[in-house]
Amino acid sequence: MNQAAGICAALTAGPAAVTAEMTLQYKKRAPLPSVVLCRTVAIKKENRKLWIRGTIEDGTGTVYCTAQLLFVIKKQENL
Repeated sequence: MNQAAGICAALTAGPAAVTAEMTLQYKKRAPLPSVVLCRTVAIKKENRKLWIRGTIEDGTGTVYCTAQLLFVIKKQENL
């Protein structure tokens, strides 16, 4: 989930965004082996903070995990 959300953050705010917090809620056990779909969307940007929401699902409606992530965008001087 962190990888998928990191791509979303980079596309939204640039490559200088780093994970500050990640909260996962497991909903259901995924069968093994299986193919899963990670969906992420940027929901809010405030100054240097970017919030992203995501899910891990099977693509047909079954959600295995939900996530909320907070990314912080590094200051220009720290790049």
